[in-house]
Amino acid sequence: MRTRSLALLALAASLSACGSYKSDLEKICNAPALAGNPSATSVADVGAWLDANVRTKKGRALLGSLRGAGSADVALLEARANGIAPCPLLDPHVVNGGVQIPAVP
Repeated sequence: MRTRSLALLALAASLSACGSYKSDLEKICNAPALAGNPSATSVADVGAWLDANVRTKKGRALLGSLRGAGSADVALLEARANGIAPCPLLDPHVVNGGVQIPAVP
């Protein structure tokens, strides 16, 4: 009985380490700041950071869809539906360190 409890506890811990979809959405929304200095981080650096840090299948699918036209709106709606606001990467005209960032096309 004790062994089974320990196995279930270990399984729960490993699953929580994988992350959640909401956590992935937060990473996507805040990627410029999480990947490094937002004013000095290149788009390639942010993309590489996202590829390395978005963990769930659903999060990776959404990240892949961001490479398509008009997909930022869908991702922003996903973020809002999961209680994430603001979303600096996707919000149009976000002021970040005094620099106005346009909407993602």
